[in-house]
Amino acid sequence: MSTAYLLWGPPGAGKSTLKNVYGQNTIMKNTDDIVDFVCNPDTQDEYWACRKDEKTKSIDRYLNHLAVSQGKNLAIETTGNWYGKYELNGEMVTWAQELKKTFKKVIALVVYVNDVGEIWKRIQNRDQLSVTETQLKETYRKSYKENMITLIQDPYVDDIKVYDNSVCTPSLLVTKKGMSNATALKKSSCYRDWFLSQLENTSVSTCGSNYNKGVKIKF
Repeated sequence: MSTAYLLWGPPGAGKSTLKNVYGQNTIMKNTDDIVDFVCNPDTQDEYWACRKDEKTKSIDRYLNHLAVSQGKNLAIETTGNWYGKYELNGEMVTWAQELKKTFKKVIALVVYVNDVGEIWKRIQNRDQLSVTETQLKETYRKSYKENMITLIQDPYVDDIKVYDNSVCTPSLLVTKKGMSNATALKKSSCYRDWFLSQLENTSVSTCGSNYNKGVKIKF
């Protein structure tokens, strides 16, 4: 059985920079690309309407089937804006739990950028219909903080590898298995320490003005 990769991070974080990590024997699933193919939307309303279109959903399901039938890995892009249990066939499951029924491993590859302003600059340099600056800030917080805690606590996620893409080349920052980059950028090391504290269910020193279970960290 193959591996399902969750390419995790807000729009503009640079998830495509990790293609060398998940390798060539991988089918890529990008919902934005599917939406462009099906509807070619011009507005955010058209974009979100197309996300719910049955043609979009059918292509999404087919790519899952293709990966399984060909024995390939599947890389799924997600902003991390939502993660938790949902009902499927009368059972409450997480995304990773459902993927584990057909894939041997589920590994989250997180692309982290230590400044939301930097991500917004990147988005402004390309055609990005799916997010506004306000929505980006909300997704940034949920992706790297609230839903990251849920992801860490999900036993069906075999590993989480966080890559720092704050500068030109992404580098491994921290993992669920406890690897830690001692030479990380100063602004990124704060997030690294916060991540490690979640593995141990402990608190870390002051990092900013936002609180979470005794942890202060700026997002």
